[in-house]
Amino acid sequence: MSLINEALKHTRDVAYQGAPVAAPAPYRVTAVPRESAFGMREILLVVIIVFGVTAGVFGVLLLRKRPVPVSPVAIEVDPKQQEAELVAQLQAKAKMLPPAPTPTPALAPSPSLSPAPTPTPAPVMQEAPPPPPPVTKPPPPPRDPPKLVLQGIMRGGRYDEALINGYSYRVGDEIEGAKVTAIEAGAVRLVFDGRELTLRLR
Repeated sequence: MSLINEALKHTRDVAYQGAPVAAPAPYRVTAVPRESAFGMREILLVVIIVFGVTAGVFGVLLLRKRPVPVSPVAIEVDPKQQEAELVAQLQAKAKMLPPAPTPTPALAPSPSLSPAPTPTPAPVMQEAPPPPPPVTKPPPPPRDPPKLVLQGIMRGGRYDEALINGYSYRVGDEIEGAKVTAIEAGAVRLVFDGRELTLRLR
């Protein structure tokens, strides 16, 4: 429409100046097909519907997650009514319980039927057994006399001496547990463990 207005204005200006008026250039007006216009409307309508459905679903999810505050409700309880209900409950429980058994009186034993006391036997005194005899140890076996060899006798001096196993001994000396008791002309007498030994010259 703006092109038509400009062409008309230009024609008026040229006619006013007395110049020849040039014919306006032909132009084409292309009409928008109705099918394309209807397609855009449908697309826009679908977008709006999809956006609305999405927003509604999102709102429902938010409402489900948000806890709904519950206002406390004050309940008035009549104390007399509560006491009556409690008494009724106790009476019902008492009816359900079995009756308590009646105690039977204990019969006192009659003196005529009481058994006679049995005499307790006197304790028997038992004599203690005699102590065992002391154990005497057997005497140790006698020891073997030492091996003594009389090698010589020296007499006539102040003391008599006997040469036994290479050593000289007098009366009263001990040789390997044997004690010299007497030195005679051809023999020497000794005592070993209470036994008398006699050594003679060979």
